[in-house]
Amino acid sequence: MNRPYIDPDITFTQTEAPIIVKEYVCAVCLSDLGVQEIPNEARVFVMCPMHGNVCASGRVMRSTASMQVERSGRDYFPTVAAMPDLFSPIWLSGVPMDKAKDIQRHCVCALCGSNLTTFAVMDQHSNIVDDIATLKCSMGHGNVGINGIGFVRRHEYIHVPPVEWRAFLKKRASLPQSKQFVYEPNDGASFEKIGTVSYGKRDEDTPQDHFTVTFFHGRNANQFGSAFKDPKQLRIRIPSPAVEMSLDCYNRGALTARAIRDGDGYRWEYYRDPETQEVEIRGGSARTVSGHRRQQAGVKLNEVIFTNSKKVSFALRRVARLRFVLPDLAINGQPVPGYFEMSAKDDDAEVIEKKVTEVKNKCFEIGKMLPEVSLILSMKEVDNNQIIHIEMENGVGK
Repeated sequence: MNRPYIDPDITFTQTEAPIIVKEYVCAVCLSDLGVQEIPNEARVFVMCPMHGNVCASGRVMRSTASMQVERSGRDYFPTVAAMPDLFSPIWLSGVPMDKAKDIQRHCVCALCGSNLTTFAVMDQHSNIVDDIATLKCSMGHGNVGINGIGFVRRHEYIHVPPVEWRAFLKKRASLPQSKQFVYEPNDGASFEKIGTVSYGKRDEDTPQDHFTVTFFHGRNANQFGSAFKDPKQLRIRIPSPAVEMSLDCYNRGALTARAIRDGDGYRWEYYRDPETQEVEIRGGSARTVSGHRRQQAGVKLNEVIFTNSKKVSFALRRVARLRFVLPDLAINGQPVPGYFEMSAKDDDAEVIEKKVTEVKNKCFEIGKMLPEVSLILSMKEVDNNQIIHIEMENGVGK
């Protein structure tokens, strides 16, 4: 009897598997991994309990996962500040003084790029509340937690000429005020990734005309109603920065190479040698002599990074990661502080970046910041292909 073929590109050796389980977690849900043996075979699968084989679902190092968790805390206040109709009560009572000082040091007004100033919070008797503060724009644009303009980290700010932001403020003053939710945070100051959204063909013969919403942390679509079960469109809100663009290459579910934008070109952010598994570049800094040489050589678009056992070559691919909030997602009438992420590759990545930029500019023209405006995420069929489409809910962004 012929033994079944065991694909080395989706399995691991008995030596590799324990190392991967120790050093990596699932890229989707950050859960611990486990080893699944194959009867009468030396090779094994490495599996996530929820998302299956990590060669398909992806894996990240535990250090990377820790940075993602840290980022969720860092992104909490900027994101809730950009959506005052959902989360402004968090700011009405102030934020911890140490957080306010950290925001003041690293962030600027999202509209004009001005420095922020810290103000103490007063109680009903006009007494200063210890260790609680709020933040205002030094140009007089008000409390950045409730004015709908919000703030961004200094390196994320995109310059807006004063003439344009004055016109923006004039239009904004004539708009009706948004109705605010009564929201009381009860799950800590973090803005976690609570799910992913995927799209496209399930296989070559079965086109998918709907999104697939995957929830983390024990939640599921049934908890939130039928609107999130195979939806053909989603109502979303996009925080800033809206889209992260990069050139990526993965090997057996693990990031092997990543280049990020640098002016008009790209620079290496991460590189792991596919053969030796040695990290040559991490965080944009060379760790080895070969990594330094690679940085000097620069990044070539569509550069082949490695070739697998089937002689299939894998090159750098454009990837866009779109982060968004689902405002209809609520528990007991309260919006859930967390974001979803959708990844798009190649041409879809460029389409998403272009559409978000178009909608962002349109929002600014009508006196709104992008995170304030409800958008419709859908798919349109063009030449038998499902293309991502983003427009404003009222159709203005078409």
